[in-house]
Amino acid sequence: MIIGIDPGAEKSAVVIYQHDYKQILHAMILSNAELVREIASIDLPYHTAPTVVIEWINNMGLPVGNSVFETCRQIGRMEAAFIREGWRVELLSRNAIRMQLCGRTAGVNDAVIAQAVINRFGEDRQQAVGTKKNPGPLYGIKRDLWQALAVAIAWAEEEEK
Repeated sequence: MIIGIDPGAEKSAVVIYQHDYKQILHAMILSNAELVREIASIDLPYHTAPTVVIEWINNMGLPVGNSVFETCRQIGRMEAAFIREGWRVELLSRNAIRMQLCGRTAGVNDAVIAQAVINRFGEDRQQAVGTKKNPGPLYGIKRDLWQALAVAIAWAEEEEK
């Protein structure tokens, strides 16, 4: 059981993922204030403590704004809170995610990462995501949830090696 988190300054995307079955158990975007409480209250199957994997900020050598510093602050808060829950907490850099899912870092943006995730669930977007009438395993994944799922998948695949 892996909880992948794409952190933000105010809200974070969270995906609870069972890698062995390629199953998304929960996908949600929560305010950082409610994130730990909400996740800890979910009745997780298998009665095992999950691994929480939080995307870490890469140093790109460029100036950053206050939102990046606030995101770092939120990551520290999440890490401390989940450790108190007794869960394993790991940080995974964006470059490590790119390398694991795409085999390279250059030219890999959010759309390329989303496509790499889709490729792991079907032959094409139609099969992986589906429609309202015929939903696929990724139906309902949108916006930052793609990145949270990518965090979980990249961690799981790295652990398999």
